[in-house]
Amino acid sequence: MKKIIYFFLINFIFLFDYVNSEEIKENKKLYSIKNSNINFLHDVAIFNLDGSINVIVEIPAGSIEKWKLNSEGDAIELELKNNILRKIDYLGYPTNYGFIPKTLLPFEINGDGDAVDVLILGKQLIIGQIVRCNVLGMLEMNDQSLIDNKIICVEKESYFGKANSIADLKKLAPGIMEIIEIWFANYKGEKIEIIRSSKKKKTFKFIKDANKYYLENLDKKK
Repeated sequence: MKKIIYFFLINFIFLFDYVNSEEIKENKKLYSIKNSNINFLHDVAIFNLDGSINVIVEIPAGSIEKWKLNSEGDAIELELKNNILRKIDYLGYPTNYGFIPKTLLPFEINGDGDAVDVLILGKQLIIGQIVRCNVLGMLEMNDQSLIDNKIICVEKESYFGKANSIADLKKLAPGIMEIIEIWFANYKGEKIEIIRSSKKKKTFKFIKDANKYYLENLDKKK
């Protein structure tokens, strides 16, 4: 009798896991943002003629949902963690969050294998939106010993668009950099190392290097 109960219990667990995984797949289809005209990672230029950069929005300011570009670059999807659609157990994102197209931080340089992350100060934006931004600088960070720098940008047409550097931003919105640093140091529940904030010259070099790694990676795939 015990063997029969054990047999049915094991089969029930396998059936539950299968149904659960199928439900997750369906949910991921529902929670996936695409643009039929472009690939977010490969089809958008980094730099504009006016010196601004293009950024693709993954997470709107205030959201607690963790959206991320998929490996193909053609969709932004809700992340899974332990087979559960991921939400952060903290205050919502203090800024819009996105990435720079045609960039890569490969594992060979101790990167996280993703495109360069960007924080976009301005009004709340929409997932998948392509935004023209001015670069102010960069927050240098390590997450579990991997490079996890965040480019600090402002939406050109927003109130923050008056700032031309991190120093300007601190004058325009006192305390804002401290808020961002506190948030990133605590939102995961794991210690993230915030090293320093960097000026524009170093930031643009970081972006151009990440574009070089992206192009090298494309060549390897051909």
